[in-house]
Amino acid sequence: MKKTIPIVAILLALSISLSAKSIYIQVMSVYQQSNLFNVSYKLNELGYSMSVTEKDALYKVYSGPFEDRWSANRALKEIKKKIASDAYIVELSIEKNKIKVEKESQIVQKPKVVVSAPQKVVKKPETAQVIVIENGKVSEVKVQQQSSSQISSNNFFVGLSLGATKFDLDRVNISLSSVAYNYAFEVGYYFTPNIYMTLNYYYSALQGAHLDTFATSVNYKLNPIFFVSPYVGLIGGLNTLTWEHSSYVDNVESAFVPGVQLGFELPMSDNATIVLFGKYMLLDYKSVASSSASNRVEFNSELSGNVGFRYNF
Repeated sequence: MKKTIPIVAILLALSISLSAKSIYIQVMSVYQQSNLFNVSYKLNELGYSMSVTEKDALYKVYSGPFEDRWSANRALKEIKKKIASDAYIVELSIEKNKIKVEKESQIVQKPKVVVSAPQKVVKKPETAQVIVIENGKVSEVKVQQQSSSQISSNNFFVGLSLGATKFDLDRVNISLSSVAYNYAFEVGYYFTPNIYMTLNYYYSALQGAHLDTFATSVNYKLNPIFFVSPYVGLIGGLNTLTWEHSSYVDNVESAFVPGVQLGFELPMSDNATIVLFGKYMLLDYKSVASSSASNRVEFNSELSGNVGFRYNF
């Protein structure tokens, strides 16, 4: 009987430890697997570990476990400030090498869990020791960090978009619509996960005239909000106004045009992204009809809205 008591106590303690709740931080959810490396690197710089569950191509990123709420709240402040502003604390229970989220809205069924080894603040590690837990089987692997050439190979993208443009016009004795359709092409490159640059061509068609713009933009992508990543950018380029008939003194006029843009990226896969964006550009054209100087039209600005598709390679 005396020998039985310690055995029962040990089994009871073991069962309690296996079902004990642990405190984690849910950092974000992403659809693109390529984004996981960037999140892992940022957490590594802050000194925190990363765990990932995957279901239906949706990856949920966690950091932890933490010893207590105080430690988790301290980490949460850093993560919100430097990685994801909408991160929050969750309680997880570990049962038979599987992670289950206690909150009903966050339940993950049959998850694949990747738990990193004890975290140390190491800059640019060449390999990472990773424990993979799947279907109750535990294995340990070494993951090679992507080289700079491997990372840059996925940083290029091309895009096509369609939309409408509203021009701010001053018309004197001339009838001209201020609304036009437009299309745009772009080629871009990500320097970092948040900063990228594009080369653009925009075409806008008016009644009796069209505008061609060759421009470049520098953009900053913010942290995802749910599954959408907003971005802001500055635009600058050369705009050319061409009249399709000879009733104006200058049939072709060109000027430098500055502008700003605001957009949203919605990833559909590792390579495909839907984009929605709007841009505002300043114009400075004054076209005078050849018949009379009192017949003229002035272009002050344009406001465009587009929806398009990007392909990363």
